Amino acid sequence: MKFRIKNSSTFICLLFFNIYYCQNEEKEFNVSRFKELLSKSCPYNCEVETYSNNNFIRFNRNDSLITMEYEKDNFARTTFEKGNYSISYQYHSNLKIKSKNEYIYAISRSRSFQVGIEKNYDEQGNLISSINWETLPYDENISAPKKNIWEIAKEINHDFNFDILNDKSLFGIVLFQDKKTGKVNYTISKFLGDDNDILKFETYEYDGENGKFVKHEKKEVKLPKGGLIHY
Repeated sequence: MKFRIKNSSTFICLLFFNIYYCQNEEKEFNVSRFKELLSKSCPYNCEVETYSNNNFIRFNRNDSLITMEYEKDNFARTTFEKGNYSISYQYHSNLKIKSKNEYIYAISRSRSFQVGIEKNYDEQGNLISSINWETLPYDENISAPKKNIWEIAKEINHDFNFDILNDKSLFGIVLFQDKKTGKVNYTISKFLGDDNDILKFETYEYDGENGKFVKHEKKEVKLPKGGLIHY
């Protein structure tokens, strides 16, 4: 990516997913399409899978993974995944859009990174609030980093051939304020292993102000006996 992404949500959606979905999922849940796909589904090893749950379908389109969940008068959700990037739409019981969220998911769910513009809607589908996670202040009186995660993704891919948008060894992305410089920097971690109850990973620190590499470290953490199911 040889450019600065000004509207990452729109660009990434158009880059990764079919334009039809980008334009229509932010309106209401498509029950007809869900039922049509459900009628062609099977539990496992087929084009549209349910995993023996008739309120759930999962299928691939345009190199992305799409999940649709629906239970009448209860919940509805559509999720698009491309590599580690995900857009999730949740709907009200009347099937009008309720919320939209975007993430770069990592092995450590607690270190997954929310991106884009979170949007929330009333039951008529009117926008009632939004949060731009890429310009959200780090803390009170502390601004967001000047460089967004998409720019950092470009740098780390160039420097270390680590594609954090697609590499499934991505362990986490964390923002922190450097005590010496006062800058808000990024720490990106890569999973190496967890044999013998030892979690092994390496971290890459990037300057949030100029996007430049700061340092690389390998780390080990002793896990409780038996390890952890989730980090």
